[in-house]
This record gives sequence, C-alpha cells and structure tokens, in this order.
Amino acid sequence: WNSAGYVVDESGETDLTPTTEEGWAATLESTRKLQQLGELLQTPEYAEGRGEDWIAFSKSMVEISKRAEQTAIDRDSEAIFEVGGIIYRVCTACHQVYPASQPEDLGQE
Repeated sequence: WNSAGYVVDESGETDLTPTTEEGWAATLESTRKLQQLGELLQTPEYAEGRGEDWIAFSKSMVEISKRAEQTAIDRDSEAIFEVGGIIYRVCTACHQVYPASQPEDLGQE
C-alpha cells in the first residue's frame, strides 16, 4: 500500500501521501491489487477450513479498497490518509485472528 501515513526513521519523517502523477498512479494500482487480493482470499483455495470471519475480513478488504480507489482517482490527500487507516485496521484485525496468514504465504510481497 505505502500510500498513506508517515515513516519515521534515522533520516527523519517521510510523508507517504502521493504528490506526483506517478505517485497517484502507483496508489491507484495498489488499490486495485488490494481488491484482487480480497477477492482471491474468498476463493475456496484460501477460505476453506477458515472461519466465517475470514470471508468477512476479505469482503471488508475489497470494500475499503474500492473506497481507496475512488480516493486515488479523486486525488484526495486527506481522504487517502483516512482510508489508509481503515485499510490498516482491516488488515491488522485479520492478521490478529489468522497470524500465519501473512502476504508471503499468499505469494504476495
């Protein structure tokens, strides 16, 4: 995702909000990848043997990614931060319930 929030490290603070055409294009592409991942997680290959909440988390990822997509289309810097926080909460909630389900387990990096 890397499109909202700040990174603070030894070199200082970096705002991740897109500010260029390339940055907004990358953000838009990320929203679409998140949507695809949410859809993939709902398939029997990934959902089988998991709880009903797995599907709910996956659907939430798709829904919030669609909101993020529109935010990127609108180039709304304030909304991208807000929607990024929601994406973070959806992902974190799922990973708390399914800690072994990391992106690398799904062939994503």
